[in-house]
Amino acid sequence: MPNNTQQPPADQFLLVEDAARSLNLNAKVLRQGIACGLVPIRRDNSGTIRVHIDEVPNDLDIKVQGAQVRDDLHAAALV
Repeated sequence: MPNNTQQPPADQFLLVEDAARSLNLNAKVLRQGIACGLVPIRRDNSGTIRVHIDEVPNDLDIKVQGAQVRDDLHAAALV
């Protein structure tokens, strides 16, 4: 059975939900990583948060457990 899952190009900035799906992460974990400053974000011209999948740590789900939420990033991670 063919695998119809397409991987995005490595140089692409993705929406949080799309990046989480590509990395087999829960979007909530990815947003927690953003809020803790573990995952850098960029905003596109419309202000939407984008994530470069190569900048997401492989062990993000473990790292967010002990990380402190940064006040300056918390609101951005919720959008």
